[in-house]
Amino acid sequence: PRTTEKSSALTPNLDKIQPPWERSRPRLGMSRAVRSATIVLVLGAILLVALAFRTLNLVHWDSRQGLHPDERFVQYTVVFSRLPSSAYEYFDSSISPLNPRNHTEWSGQFFYGTLPISLTRAAAEILDRTTPEAIVVVGRALSVFFDLLACLALFALGRLCYGRGVGMLAAALYAVAVMPIQQSHFFTTDNFGVAFTTLTLVAAVRLSLFGRWHDAVWAGLWTGAAAASKINLLTVFAVVAPALVQFAFRDPRPPWVRFPIEPPRPGAGRFVKAGALLFTAGLSTIICFRIFQPDAFAGTRLWDLRLEQRFLHDMRMVRGLVNGSVDMPPSHQWAGRQVYLFPWWNMVAWGLGLPLGLAAWSAFA
Repeated sequence: PRTTEKSSALTPNLDKIQPPWERSRPRLGMSRAVRSATIVLVLGAILLVALAFRTLNLVHWDSRQGLHPDERFVQYTVVFSRLPSSAYEYFDSSISPLNPRNHTEWSGQFFYGTLPISLTRAAAEILDRTTPEAIVVVGRALSVFFDLLACLALFALGRLCYGRGVGMLAAALYAVAVMPIQQSHFFTTDNFGVAFTTLTLVAAVRLSLFGRWHDAVWAGLWTGAAAASKINLLTVFAVVAPALVQFAFRDPRPPWVRFPIEPPRPGAGRFVKAGALLFTAGLSTIICFRIFQPDAFAGTRLWDLRLEQRFLHDMRMVRGLVNGSVDMPPSHQWAGRQVYLFPWWNMVAWGLGLPLGLAAWSAFA
């Protein structure tokens, strides 16, 4: 009897050592197939709600008056763009018909990412919807698609970190958030960038948990796509390095092997692998950004990484707009506002919406 008590005392509580994505599993005797079907149905219902809000009066949201200045600019940039006839023409920024800066009659200066422009022009050509009125509808439809992709990626992120229940709650709150719904009704580059950024976070979390090579490639691919949608989103790569540091220090042994609690044993090999994974993710980012935004580079070869002078000029102009050294009317709305309180209230009330906004900020309490 004494031996039995000792062995049971050393037996780990499996409920406490399950990975996060397994902790929300129902204990009702349901089979794996039933559990999976339940998750798919609930997640499908969430996505349908999100789709309904985002497509409500989508075509005539602004009475077709072009009230959104960013949408109007991006819309006619796509109108002037054309698909290149060859890979050489695509990568040659001086002659590429997809390079907005080559269409000086409209977009000689261009501050946005060009991946959404290329995707929308390709979709418009495939669907034979190339008039200005049709292109804005195609762009809005793609904006809806990528926001739904962001919602799905948010579920995956929550599931990896905290379990399926939290993942579905996060997706449900995002489905009814104010700003994503409003942004989905306009053809801008924002929803493209948000989707790719969220997918980068998913890949980073997977790297911290598993340290797999394909996750490093995916992290770089999504980062490159995000930067090719909005250049400032290149900073999302900063989360990859801490994720790999966490992987390097993570004890590779499962909890039931190192029970009772022992100090972690990462080993030198994990640090070497973490460094190699970081290099792989960085290389993937550079390659994908080179492919997705060729107008940023001067050379015609994939490995030619010299930056194009017109692109650099536009980025310097954007930096001036952000730091206030260049005066622009859109920046006047921020003058004389209450520090911290004004952006916080706009984020909670008109950005995330009260349910998601208050839930997100309460997490800091």
